[in-house]
Amino acid sequence: MYCTPEDVMKVLPRQQLIELTCDMSGRSVTQALPDSPDEAVVNEAIRYASEYADGFLRNRYQVPLARVPTIIRDLVVNLTIERLYLRRPAKDLPESVKRLFSGSLKTLELIRDGRMTPGSMVEQTALPEPGQTRVKSRPAALGGPGGWLEKY
Repeated sequence: MYCTPEDVMKVLPRQQLIELTCDMSGRSVTQALPDSPDEAVVNEAIRYASEYADGFLRNRYQVPLARVPTIIRDLVVNLTIERLYLRRPAKDLPESVKRLFSGSLKTLELIRDGRMTPGSMVEQTALPEPGQTRVKSRPAALGGPGGWLEKY
């Protein structure tokens, strides 16, 4: 996994993280929220986000990455936050979370397409490019002896 629950807590306030990870099933509405976020829920969201990022990185790099660049960690944190908000289907995603997700997605696409290389990934072993493609065709013969223009 490319980030830790502590990385997520640096971006998302603790109380908000508790609200996003606490399932109210089997609890009364008047019962207080727990004192800490549900680690299992956070780790599951991190796992999902890491695998989602791997889907983009797989085309260019060996995954999972041996060393995680900070930009990849930050992108996975953003994807994790979006995943935690999606657990609450009754509420709309906040606009800031939508922007975080779309920005992270665009950055992952840039990395996938080779238009952006995160700092420490320069030392990572890049996958070889696909082999050469050879094409063979007859020489063009429009004019001259035996050319197409003589037939008219």
